[in-house]
Amino acid sequence: MVSYSTARNASRNLFHVAEDPPGHVTVWSHVPPTAVQRAWAGALDGKSIEDFFATFYGPTYGPWQVARTDFLPGEYHPRMQREDLLSTVIGSQCTPPMGRLHAREVAASRASASNLFAQLGEVFRYIEPAAQTKHTYGDQLRSLLILACTEVESAWKAILKANGAFTPDARPTTNDYVELAAPMRLDEYAVSLLAYPDYGPVTPFRGWLRSSPTQSLPWYDAYNATKHNREEKLHAATLESVISAMCAVYVMLIAQFGTALIGGRLPLAPELIPNATPRWETSEWYVPPFAEGAQWVARPLFPKPLR
Repeated sequence: MVSYSTARNASRNLFHVAEDPPGHVTVWSHVPPTAVQRAWAGALDGKSIEDFFATFYGPTYGPWQVARTDFLPGEYHPRMQREDLLSTVIGSQCTPPMGRLHAREVAASRASASNLFAQLGEVFRYIEPAAQTKHTYGDQLRSLLILACTEVESAWKAILKANGAFTPDARPTTNDYVELAAPMRLDEYAVSLLAYPDYGPVTPFRGWLRSSPTQSLPWYDAYNATKHNREEKLHAATLESVISAMCAVYVMLIAQFGTALIGGRLPLAPELIPNATPRWETSEWYVPPFAEGAQWVARPLFPKPLR
């Protein structure tokens, strides 16, 4: 099956075109949700699809963006949501229902993270997040830094495992974790402190490098230093490192399950708000399962273990 996504610039509505069966195509529209099967003469490619939509809808809605997708209808990488907060119309059309597909994982992640965000709120009762207090450090900050970083590590391991990255007996390290940076586009996320706008946006994964996967994340490097040598490295457990680590927890929740996980009437992280998220290209969107009775199907990111 060949699958294409077509975005209409004027309204940001999204269509999917799939060859099924040969010689016919199914054109799926999300608003309103309709699927139409049509005979298709000639090659199915970006140019023929662009010409079809331009003819069928006329110039009113153009120009069109047509791209061959990386996914067949219904395929998605487990625990890897692709959501665009700046394009919520498309986002709502192409995001798998992670709350149903990964219900147990979502519940466990929420329960664990909620305790950490509550502790962060307590920290802010006593230390005002500001440029002047970034280097404040202490035992309580060290404890929260360790808990936050182990929560991030837990997410990294779970995502890699769900996507076939290693065998059951593997012992992953940051050399493995960094493989998630590009496909999840973690460096594009930015988080702001809702009640402290002067603190500025936090980009916890900006600059994460394969060549130095631990040292290129300052908050994670600080965690490793103070975890193994409290007496000499307590000063590494700064407020700045704690905030960055907690923003990393927040980003991993969004990147896995989407913003619905932390939204609603009782937000999971009331102190934090997304400032920037990835802008996925048309070819990168998941394609919903539009055939009658079809379901979302997990397609692991890694076809074979990394090691």
